[in-house]
Amino acid sequence: MNSGLMKLTLGWLALTIPALGAASLWEPVAPLPEGNAGFLHGLMQGRVIVAGGTAVANGVRHGLDAVLAYDPAANVWKQIGTLPHPFYYGAFAAFNRSLFLIGGDDGTHTRADGWMISWHGGGRAFGTLPHPIGYTGSAFHDSNCFILGGTPDVRDLSHLSADFLRLDLASGLTTQLPNFPGGPTMQNALAANRTRLFIFPGGAYDPETHQLKGTQTAWSYLPATAAWSHIAHYPFPVRAEAACLL
Repeated sequence: MNSGLMKLTLGWLALTIPALGAASLWEPVAPLPEGNAGFLHGLMQGRVIVAGGTAVANGVRHGLDAVLAYDPAANVWKQIGTLPHPFYYGAFAAFNRSLFLIGGDDGTHTRADGWMISWHGGGRAFGTLPHPIGYTGSAFHDSNCFILGGTPDVRDLSHLSADFLRLDLASGLTTQLPNFPGGPTMQNALAANRTRLFIFPGGAYDPETHQLKGTQTAWSYLPATAAWSHIAHYPFPVRAEAACLL
């Protein structure tokens, strides 16, 4: 926040939110160097970080391994490093001036390993999940990355999970938490305040049609007591949406 302004950068648009109730303003900013989906992102050193992801070229999907930083003052993207392998549709969190990527897919296999990426783009192995997981939802809360649902193989969505995990970003240890009461799910949007996680609808697999479908139920989770509770339903079925806490 600067001089009463807050600026949010979303893709190639930025939203400036003035103080004292004045009108907000969308403005274009520099686009990513190439189209991208399923990347991890976070804030480090005043820069927006985008790492990994997946793109389609000549009808073929391929994983990406670049670590990119966006400088709001200069309105430019710069590659600051390379991931140890392509990464997309995994869990991630920004903590202690580092970006953590967990699980996801590398274009060939869905993974269980975690990596810690520094501001300079270098990385080191960090923790391992009990099993591979991709298409998961995740959120950072109190030095932990909470990881929800997903599948052990992003090429087979019939094995979606209701698993709920807590990865301690200080120690690398993973704890299995009570299962998500909404059942097997994927690509849920999660957001956290100081005391609670909010879990918005994700995708579910229909075994009769062998297709994905959106859901409407939304939940909150209280880490202090490991308690789940309903919050207001989403107005229509949805999956793979985004959420942030204002």
